[in-house]
Amino acid sequence: MNPGLPNNIEAEKSLLGSIFWSSYALQRACEELSSEVFFLDSHAKIFECISELYNKHQPVDISTVVSLMVEKNIVNLTGGVEYLNELVDSVATGANIDYYIDIVREKALRRKLIEVSTSITTSAFDEETETNDIIDNAEKKIFTVTKARKAGEFKNIIDV
Repeated sequence: MNPGLPNNIEAEKSLLGSIFWSSYALQRACEELSSEVFFLDSHAKIFECISELYNKHQPVDISTVVSLMVEKNIVNLTGGVEYLNELVDSVATGANIDYYIDIVREKALRRKLIEVSTSITTSAFDEETETNDIIDNAEKKIFTVTKARKAGEFKNIIDV
């Protein structure tokens, strides 16, 4: 993990903390995000456990999340109960979940764009690869970033 890459650790903490405060926040986060959007690996692991419980229609609270982390033998990698309590205490409500989702998703997209553009630059220096192949691959890679961005822009039919 390169600390110079775009990230907002506080928004990640607030997002995870919000999930424990509100069923709306839990639903929004689990429907809108995947663990790949988190900069910190520990936050990704916590979110994976939360999502797993949510998708199995099981209660999501500190106790159930910690139990799953213990079962997966990752509790020490995530900071354990103390860190989960810190996350919950870092916010007072789940009302701002949409704001945190937007921030975390935006930083993840920027990191992905940096990764893709670095890959494109590296391949452009490879004299053995055909230029058209490099361009085709570059277009595909940029399209994956564009697709990830647009996926977050879909609206519920009720909202429309």
